[in-house]
Amino acid sequence: MLGYYTQAGYAAYLFLTAPTNSDFDLGIEVYDDCSTEDSTSIFSIQTKSTISANNPASNKSADLWKTLSNWSKALKDGVYQGKKASFCYVVISDRNLQVGSVCEKLKEINDDQAATDALNDFGTLLIEENIQESPKHPSADSFIKECLSEEMKEHFKKVMISFDYKTMPRESLSKAHLTELTRLRTSAFQEHSEAILEQFIGKITLDAEDQLAKTKCFRISYSDLSKWFTLCVEAHRQDKTIPDFTDPNQISAGQKSSIVNGGPIFVQQLREIDISEEDILARVEWYLRAGTQKRNMINKLAFLHESFEEYQRKLVLTWENIYSQVEIEKRDLEQKERGKLILLKTEFEVASDKIHLNGMEPPYYFGKGTLEHMADSQKVWWDPCFAKTQEKNDD
Repeated sequence: MLGYYTQAGYAAYLFLTAPTNSDFDLGIEVYDDCSTEDSTSIFSIQTKSTISANNPASNKSADLWKTLSNWSKALKDGVYQGKKASFCYVVISDRNLQVGSVCEKLKEINDDQAATDALNDFGTLLIEENIQESPKHPSADSFIKECLSEEMKEHFKKVMISFDYKTMPRESLSKAHLTELTRLRTSAFQEHSEAILEQFIGKITLDAEDQLAKTKCFRISYSDLSKWFTLCVEAHRQDKTIPDFTDPNQISAGQKSSIVNGGPIFVQQLREIDISEEDILARVEWYLRAGTQKRNMINKLAFLHESFEEYQRKLVLTWENIYSQVEIEKRDLEQKERGKLILLKTEFEVASDKIHLNGMEPPYYFGKGTLEHMADSQKVWWDPCFAKTQEKNDD
């Protein structure tokens, strides 16, 4: 559980040390371990905690190169929705780690030419030492090869240009230090501050037995989180229950508003068939959680890209069957009503059929959220006339 506490602790640290006039969404397991996002940019943060002899800052660290590869893939897949993405690799350790030349070089790269030159330098790492490959524990070499591949290297160059590296002593994320930051942030008494911090950490870390999703995927605006801290102080002083900031009934929908108001294609599709704002918010949450779940499972080697492509193919077949059925049998209905029927029937079939992914049954939101990802890339659509409308707009 240490890794998950570190992740939640760093999220708390980000909020508690941010200027009080900040305007960003704080995310956990949205784009990465932690992230901040505003209207134009995303700051993606990977946290690593050392408790043994491993050094996640070394040149041949599998953790480091896996992170660089994942960020490159995210750029390739359009995960950041056109926003400017920056990346930070944070290592929490009480040891004096020897920082390898890779991290140092990455920090110095600030333009395309420097990134191009670095590609050749990093290629030499592949022949410095021969590491035995393991399917369950790939060496750094496999991730280096991915980063330097023709398909990925242009995206890897963008990661290099926007890369930062930091080390932090473990004390910075200790309960005592974060409690003191909470006390300063809220002007609360010591016992109140400790209880508020425990609520903050506790609500975003789940039971270690949940093998599919150890951490809740959520985002929340700085202003909403500030309001929540104020509510917590008042609740403690009046011996009332602390509100749960992950409960949409107790905190505003600002954590999802950036996507809802951003107008991605899948949201446009939902609006075309008059889906209510409340129901759109629910689907935005599925969309976010499914994207995070996919990245988590790939990172843990729970499945391969090929398995996910097969899973998507099954979803498309389900949608195609329902789409054809509705268009034939319900042609007398209005266009928007047919669209709603296609949406709801597809979601129901995906949920009830329990389509497995690499032999596992995904969480309830995964299939529904994946459908919205596919709607966003126009592999499926809900409004029967949506594809034609898009063609006209493109013309």
